Amino acid sequence: MAEQDVSVLLVDDELNTLKVLSAILRSAGYGVTMARTAEEALDRAQKQPFDVVVTDFRLPGMSGGELLHALQE
Repeated sequence: MAEQDVSVLLVDDELNTLKVLSAILRSAGYGVTMARTAEEALDRAQKQPFDVVVTDFRLPGMSGGELLHALQE
């Protein structure tokens, strides 16, 4: 699987962190989607499947662990 075929969902409430990680991954050829809340991430995941999810553990409303558990269901 080539990098451009890998879709990554980045989840972090800090915009600067999202921008830096997104720039690094995109420059390596990965497809990147960003979300600033767990709820936004769940909404995006319902619309599109992702190969990889990278999440902050401390998110408002729902932890990163809870988000990953919800995404598995």
